[in-house]
Amino acid sequence: MKLSRLQTLGIVLLLALLAWVPLFYHLDQNAVVLWDESQVAVNAVEMCESGDLIVTTYQGKPDHWFVKPPLMVWAVAASMKVLGYQVLALRLPAVLAAMAVLYMLLWFAIRVLGDWRIGLFAGLALLTTRGFLKDHVARTGDVDMFLIAFLVLFWLAWFTYLYGPPALRNRSIWVSALGLGLAFMSKSTAAFFTLPALVMWMVYEKQALDILRNRRFYIAYVGAMLVPMIYYALREMADPGFVSLVWQSEFFGRFSEPSDGPNETFTHYFSMLAQDFLFPYIYALPLVLLLTLRKHKETTGKVVLASLGMVCFCLLLISVTAFKRDWYPAQIYPLVALMIGIGVRDGWVILQEYLGLRKVWMTVCALILFCVGAFGQNYWFILRQHSAFNKRKSVDESYGYAIPELHEAMPDCPPYAVATYPYNAAAYFYVLHRKIALGEEHAFINVYRTTPNTGSVLLCCDPNLNDSLAGMYQVDTLWETKYNCQLLRLNAR
Repeated sequence: MKLSRLQTLGIVLLLALLAWVPLFYHLDQNAVVLWDESQVAVNAVEMCESGDLIVTTYQGKPDHWFVKPPLMVWAVAASMKVLGYQVLALRLPAVLAAMAVLYMLLWFAIRVLGDWRIGLFAGLALLTTRGFLKDHVARTGDVDMFLIAFLVLFWLAWFTYLYGPPALRNRSIWVSALGLGLAFMSKSTAAFFTLPALVMWMVYEKQALDILRNRRFYIAYVGAMLVPMIYYALREMADPGFVSLVWQSEFFGRFSEPSDGPNETFTHYFSMLAQDFLFPYIYALPLVLLLTLRKHKETTGKVVLASLGMVCFCLLLISVTAFKRDWYPAQIYPLVALMIGIGVRDGWVILQEYLGLRKVWMTVCALILFCVGAFGQNYWFILRQHSAFNKRKSVDESYGYAIPELHEAMPDCPPYAVATYPYNAAAYFYVLHRKIALGEEHAFINVYRTTPNTGSVLLCCDPNLNDSLAGMYQVDTLWETKYNCQLLRLNAR
């Protein structure tokens, strides 16, 4: 199904329009999320200030907790150089990576699968995948979205090698190596979770030996892995002992150390995906497979089976490991979306033939109604989710709302310290921003271990801590919010 340039441009613009609500709507409304996103934010700000591109730092010291390769930090730092130290600059690189995934799926559908409708349906499926739009993936400044984007580049490059035009075969090897190398620079070993399944599929397709005989394969992949090796060598020279930390954290710790989550059973991810993160698309996959079995020798059928193999292998791998997090299955979402896109296209073709649509306007109207029926419920769910604004979601993240609101409500507020746990990178990002932009200094006080001095002024968002301080001091409330944040002056009883 060949398209003119104008038609292709129209589809590209349509996909961008459809992506506005899921990806961009209220993007910077919510405060910076504690742990990984806030750590990336602080790393990026301090990188901008120090100019050190090799050693990521937290509070001016080498960061030995967040030991992922720094590709996302580099991207966020570049974004902050242009837009300033704000939440939009933190999250924009991840959102642009999500847009890139949509357009890679569209390109693959047009050039390799020969049907733009697969790209459109796959894009809609991904844009309405709930897990794809939750914290830690497409709408936050975490490393996972970069990992996903470069893995999609890696997967589609190999699919293009196997099933695309012969003129693209050699180029696909270079592109696949680039994708895997950048995926590793995004989240290290997570880049390899689907690799064994992809290799087994190449063996099944009797292409493995041809690849191993191709010298471009060795040059490309040695070059791709050379960049991470150079980075680790430079980091180890500047920060001795770093490689040992990476080895323990990335290669062993995540597989053997249990997480502190409420559910660590083997079926955790399957239940999570079925009930929310991949609902309802996970229930449509059996129907997609039934449609695929009719044409398992065609390119679309092979792509579905290969994608299913990688999805199952990845889920099995992360399910048997001890350390579990809700965003670990995120890399399977584009593969599921591609399968759904192929299945929905097949369903549309059957429906179109059944209805006997001949005129263009009838086809367009029917296609719109078909998309609304297939994707509308989740799209509406996501719109309502993005419209909701809950400042009480997390005590630790409430500081991200309170600090800007405090200075807006009290421009001449007295010097204060932030009363929180020893680690709160989310609050520290906002404190750091005010220090750099306005020269303000706000200390962090761990009041669970250190007794504040009489006369101190504290910003506290923990209701339990507020009550505890009220029992120890005569407290004057200088300012407060509806979500439990208070500016308190501690006086002697």
